[in-house]
Amino acid sequence: MGASVIFGLALLWGYAEATLFFLVPDILISIVAIRSGWRRAVVCAIIAALGAALGGLTLYVWAVAAPDAARAAVAAVPAIDMAMVERGDRSFADGGYGAMLRGAFAGVPYKIYAVAAGAQQRPWLQFLLLSPLIRLPRFLLTVLLTTIGDRLAARWLATRGRLGALIGFWTILYAVYFSTMPK
Repeated sequence: MGASVIFGLALLWGYAEATLFFLVPDILISIVAIRSGWRRAVVCAIIAALGAALGGLTLYVWAVAAPDAARAAVAAVPAIDMAMVERGDRSFADGGYGAMLRGAFAGVPYKIYAVAAGAQQRPWLQFLLLSPLIRLPRFLLTVLLTTIGDRLAARWLATRGRLGALIGFWTILYAVYFSTMPK
């Protein structure tokens, strides 16, 4: 797959996950790190963060116009319920963008904060500019951890085996995540 296709997929995946899709772009970013190296994965991370900012802005605008409908749509996403959306609202009201950054590492979906920012009518330009900076650190951590794990595993496994192990990791992670989250 060419770089432009991968980067386009990263943009779309970042956008989709920021709105109503439920699988994180970290999956693609980690695959790229193994298949194409950390440099290309960093570019994917940046592009996914930009896509997330655009997706977040979409939810933000929706929440400005119809906060209850936007909250309900996000609450309908797998592993999210209205109680989680309401906690995110309170967290964002109390902690602002710092809460959003902490949430990125605590398993709180970004889309919850995007709706909270719109419902609370925070300045849209500030939201748009800070969003990629808030999404990017976790994506870069994914690149770092995948690269380290890949280099260690390369001693024993060919690329195909390392990709299989990565898919196994994401499968187990999501099985645990979905089993501990609402719905």
